[in-house]
Amino acid sequence: MKYFQLFILFFIGCGYKHDSHDQGKAIDTNTVRFVKFPYIATEMNIQKLVDRIDSSDCVYFGKIGFVGEENEIYDSYQRLLEIAPDSIWFNLSYNKNPVIRVYAFKALETKKSSHLQDVKGRLQEDKATVCYVAADTRTSFSISFFVSNAK
Repeated sequence: MKYFQLFILFFIGCGYKHDSHDQGKAIDTNTVRFVKFPYIATEMNIQKLVDRIDSSDCVYFGKIGFVGEENEIYDSYQRLLEIAPDSIWFNLSYNKNPVIRVYAFKALETKKSSHLQDVKGRLQEDKATVCYVAADTRTSFSISFFVSNAK
């Protein structure tokens, strides 16, 4: 009986382990930032990223939920921030979707764009309301409120 218990402990201790070699092939250094959505890290099609953001009715800034999960919308915004020039963001600030207008303003602010003051002045009059999600908090605000309280 003693040997049986030792065998069970040994068996459990040596349990099945994933082959780390296989995982290394699936995730390369370009996709580490977007572990949950690795296809976003290599997306070069600006329109696909904009369309993904356009499908959202909320603005996400950072990870969400109690455990801080990645979000496809925010990751798409981050990737778009890397590849889209200021002129694209300026044009997106006129988009019919208020979520995209908020992201456009935030991108221009982050990039310290020369278009920022023009967009800020226009969006301070924008009364559209959007859902805002950060961490485990969900609220709504008008675009004018968001822009007026930006740095």
